Amino acid sequence: MWWMLLLMSVSAVSGHNASQGKEEESGDELLLCRSCGYEVAVSRDLKFVASPLALAQRNDTLIGERRVPVQLFQNPQGLRFQLLTFKRAAVHKHWPADDQVSWFPGYSWTVATCPRCHSHLGK
Repeated sequence: MWWMLLLMSVSAVSGHNASQGKEEESGDELLLCRSCGYEVAVSRDLKFVASPLALAQRNDTLIGERRVPVQLFQNPQGLRFQLLTFKRAAVHKHWPADDQVSWFPGYSWTVATCPRCHSHLGK
């Protein structure tokens, strides 16, 4: 299983890991919930999964100096949003997963929210 995180819902920071009280040994960037600062993912867990349903794709410098693939989608209501995909993320999963109407054909999805503040983070 891998996770899509809405780009507008997370922000990246480097260096100090507040929950562990020490510097990240690998130099990974932390991705935080923009609503409450909860540590959602680390940059080493980025995993690009291309979608044929993406409106556009670009490489952007979002995490330190590292360029990462960002995909643009539009929901049926016309709202456009950007996604990053990860191997792992510390999110609350709202089961059951659904294999219908997926942005990534062949994959199931479920809503993902921040475990601390319950803000919507992705699928």
